Amino acid sequence: MLPKIPGRARRPAEPSDRVGHPDNPPPRPAEPPSRHDAQHGSAGRLALPAEPSLPQRKPLPHEIPSWVPTGALYFITICAKNRTARPLLKNNIANNLVETVSHLHQRGDWFARLFLVMPDHIHALISFPAENSMPRRVSSWKSYTARKFGIDWQERFFEHRLRAEDSLDEKAAYIRMNPVRARLVDAPEKWPFIFDAYTR
Repeated sequence: MLPKIPGRARRPAEPSDRVGHPDNPPPRPAEPPSRHDAQHGSAGRLALPAEPSLPQRKPLPHEIPSWVPTGALYFITICAKNRTARPLLKNNIANNLVETVSHLHQRGDWFARLFLVMPDHIHALISFPAENSMPRRVSSWKSYTARKFGIDWQERFFEHRLRAEDSLDEKAAYIRMNPVRARLVDAPEKWPFIFDAYTR
């Protein structure tokens, strides 16, 4: 089972916890891969290993769980090491990452308000139960996806706990516009590699 942490007050960021901001990739016009194309014709569904096995998809909860306290929402960025190779768009990895996020969301390990896969990094807005540790939960997810899908993640990740004055809508819009800023699509709704708790 993955460890869980109590909620905690915002702590100052430590240099070892942070990576450089990833949102200035070189322009690269390209048509976005569709979910169907990314599957390479495979009709199978992603199956997580026995720890635990992935259930059949169920309707996702569209209401914030009662354990999500005000302000306990994290803006998280995780980068791959070899960013120029665009590793997260290879071998159906982007779809697989979205599936793992959906699985943990359904299981109640976290509340994934928004999760978006870019070619070389991911952005997310996630809340965690009081008994679950944000760093341990995220690190466990990184370890699992690295082992399962062969992703070489950067060791650290960027996280920022949203405060009362932070705008959730602004953060969500910023994440959704990443593929547009990178010239991967001309509209955010055309990017296929995204999980949204309110639209799935």
